[in-house]
Amino acid sequence: MSQFQISEWQMDKTGLSASGGGMVVAKQDRAALAGAEMLKAGGNAIDAACAAAWVMAVMEPHLNTIGGAGYIVFRKADGEAHVIDYSNRAPAAATPEALASRTTAAFDGPLAAAVPATVSGLTIASERFGKLPLETVMAPAIDVAENGMELDWHFALHLMLNLNPLRVQPFSREVFLVNGDPGIAHGEHILRQADLAATLKQIASGGPDAFYTGPIAREIVAFVRDQGGIITEEDFANYSATVEKPLTGQFGDYTLLTMPMPSPGLMTLQGLRMLDLRDVKMLGHNSADALHIMAESYRMAFADRDAYFGDPDFVDVPVEQLLNDDYIAERASLIDLNEAMQTVAAGDVGVSRRAGIHEGGGTTHICAIDGDGNMVSQTQTLIGGLTGLGVAGNTGVVMNCALQWFNHEPDTANSVAPNKRPTSNMTPIIAEKNGRAVLAAGAPGSRRISNAVSQVVFNTLAHQMLPQAAISAPRIDVSLGHIVADDRIEAAVLDELRSRGHQVDSVYEFINSGGPANSYRGNFARPNAIFVDGVGNRHGGDYQFAQGAVVSTD
Repeated sequence: MSQFQISEWQMDKTGLSASGGGMVVAKQDRAALAGAEMLKAGGNAIDAACAAAWVMAVMEPHLNTIGGAGYIVFRKADGEAHVIDYSNRAPAAATPEALASRTTAAFDGPLAAAVPATVSGLTIASERFGKLPLETVMAPAIDVAENGMELDWHFALHLMLNLNPLRVQPFSREVFLVNGDPGIAHGEHILRQADLAATLKQIASGGPDAFYTGPIAREIVAFVRDQGGIITEEDFANYSATVEKPLTGQFGDYTLLTMPMPSPGLMTLQGLRMLDLRDVKMLGHNSADALHIMAESYRMAFADRDAYFGDPDFVDVPVEQLLNDDYIAERASLIDLNEAMQTVAAGDVGVSRRAGIHEGGGTTHICAIDGDGNMVSQTQTLIGGLTGLGVAGNTGVVMNCALQWFNHEPDTANSVAPNKRPTSNMTPIIAEKNGRAVLAAGAPGSRRISNAVSQVVFNTLAHQMLPQAAISAPRIDVSLGHIVADDRIEAAVLDELRSRGHQVDSVYEFINSGGPANSYRGNFARPNAIFVDGVGNRHGGDYQFAQGAVVSTD
């Protein structure tokens, strides 16, 4: 084939810019439009993000559902900032001994079921910070569940990839298949989720108690326990999302706001601060020198993450030490511009290193800003995919397998314990400057999220790219321990990285459907972002190799 040339099908998006007003970015058009409807109805950025999130939990049951979890970073126009942590928590009976006696593998299936957190997170966000009634915010999602959504090729692909497990799960089969096949095989192009619509209606009228106590909770618990799980109604009744202050760090003239533990936002801040300290923006975008320093910085941040990160309610996470200026400078000084480190160890901050690498998949991200400048960055997930546990009884809720994010080995920072939150991969982030929120960014994509978010932030704030260009630009990922590089990066640059001792896998990104399935998962996380320029114009962008849209109210 070397004597021939062949064209390539390159996918991209246009992004969107507006002179003011509100803007919402989500991984489904209807979700972004639902958020924009809230802004038009007098709601704020929280109303918009929550409306989009409820819709996403209906439209992408393979990636995120109300049986999952998430994080919200919210910055008010006046500078007040909060985060809503709706992490999953392990059941009270989830001791290492109990689980080890029943499985020798990483936790999965019914033993991995944790308390669903999304309902608490979204309702608390609306109650504390929104302007519109919960019924209004949830109405678009109820409409999608009750009246149906188009069964497009993207979701049909997921159904086909998971067809055999879906066929053996009775409640999932009833909801998602027609005569054992995706509906389009029998001429059905609309997917309705009547049981889920009924559940959502009860939440809309009764608030979170309708979900965490009473018939819905009993149905989900019975479903999980019938399969051998250990979750209880008491676990449900005791769950509540929390409102906290964000973790902050500096990047040049910007202050970055992200989630504290058990989110890995800390490692994203570490990586960006090392890039800033080494003045990587002066080396040229995607040059060999710039990518070399990025890769080494990310590798060190991952080493710290896997050694130290865990639920701070249970383990001593040395956050201040890991973000200390002297420590960041020390780590950055280890980077030899001419040679890659053969091994990368966690830094010594005087705390026991208890390593625990973990994986997961199935996530979405939403960005929103209103006309007043209130901004939201929100990441939401299922964990376990459509077939991890499937639909829980007659509730319509696809349940999580969140305990798989724990390290199944004992005595690590991320080992399982009763009521403990696993370290996640979600990294929503907001940047502020001169008293204004200027950037919201985040991504789905499991362990690959941090590297993607870091590069979108760097491209936008350091290289002054608008979001779509910052997202569409080729990038690298080191979450596997070596460089995975988009093959649109110049071959000479990748060869130079190899000459410095890096293992470099050059990959072709085409269709990235997300989720835990191996096929069509893609090689990178799938970010989106909103940027506000110096005169207040809004600019939105979304990952080009998957679905998603930017909607402006202007």
